[in-house]
Amino acid sequence: GLGDVYKRQLYLKELHMIEKMIREARSQRASDIHISEGQAVYLRIDGKLIKSDWELSDEMTRNLILSGRFHN
Repeated sequence: GLGDVYKRQLYLKELHMIEKMIREARSQRASDIHISEGQAVYLRIDGKLIKSDWELSDEMTRNLILSGRFHN
């Protein structure tokens, strides 16, 4: 139904954003991306945490964490 279409579109939008974040982090030679609900996204560059310009909604942050996509 329409709910499934909306969920799929949201998933694809989130996936695109994640891929963009990773590409930008790599271009800045970041070793890590730190994502926490209710906080800014930080990059670890040369051992220092640097605040990024990225903003994730609390819902997107929860989805990322619960999906396990970034767990080692």
